[in-house]
Amino acid sequence: MSPVVLVCWQGEILFTLKELFFFNFGLLHKNIILDKISDYDFFRDTNLLIQYYDDLLGYDVRDVRNIGHPIYEKYQELCRLTSNPKVYQREKLYSHFSFLESLKRVKLHSEADFLFYKDRLAKNKYDTTYYGNKFEAFIYFTLLEKDILFRKTESPDFTIMSNENEIYIECGSTMYDHLKAVKKANPFVKIRKGLNKKSNKSYVNGRTLLFYDITNIKFYQPTIKIEDLHYLVKKSCPDVSKDYYGSVVFFNFCFDLSLDTYAWQINSIRHKNCAQEIIEFMQTNGFPDFTTENRLFPIVA
Repeated sequence: MSPVVLVCWQGEILFTLKELFFFNFGLLHKNIILDKISDYDFFRDTNLLIQYYDDLLGYDVRDVRNIGHPIYEKYQELCRLTSNPKVYQREKLYSHFSFLESLKRVKLHSEADFLFYKDRLAKNKYDTTYYGNKFEAFIYFTLLEKDILFRKTESPDFTIMSNENEIYIECGSTMYDHLKAVKKANPFVKIRKGLNKKSNKSYVNGRTLLFYDITNIKFYQPTIKIEDLHYLVKKSCPDVSKDYYGSVVFFNFCFDLSLDTYAWQINSIRHKNCAQEIIEFMQTNGFPDFTTENRLFPIVA
């Protein structure tokens, strides 16, 4: 892949594809520091987004009939962020342009898979399902960019060819219900319930990875530590003699102070039945090793 491929829309150069990949997965260093988003940049961005959503998904971000839908609400949120340039730039790329570029890559790879995500993302008004599907689409995009041989399946979500053997990836996420008071919710209960739900599947075994997005939970409860995640996984699999996911991989998209940018932080927790193919897959493709440390997840291994 050429490092100077440009992401363009209607003749406008938005950013290089390399910058887009690096931003999505934590390698785009230093955000532009501005006091306020200029009117020119704001109108350019919003007009491009209106066209992009319409052309790719057949979705109108201005239609008030879409009130309550995550895409509509995220677009409205972006429009209110012009006086906060750092957050505006993050939301513009992460929640919109990079999301749309990911779907466009899926479309180029498989029209059938694109229609699958389009149906789930453009028509779904339920926040928790929407963000889970969006996370899965990002994983699809990541597998493409890493040149990993895979096919889209259901239950589990992806089948990976690793050293002539198949391993599997199941995706999941946990979110707060935005209609309830976050302060009254227990983050450990939320994550554990989500893990318990994922643990009762027929495909749970040492050859399957569980990729689990906890970005929303960590945003509201940033003090959750890796030790807490270990504990939650242990509680969702109290009988260690039984089969479990070979590894549970927690994803958290957050601001990393050491790099002064946004990044995916990942914690990988390995079960004793983890297949050797999963260990090799993690190591070969730039995933963090099984440690108690937070690691940045690079899009390019």
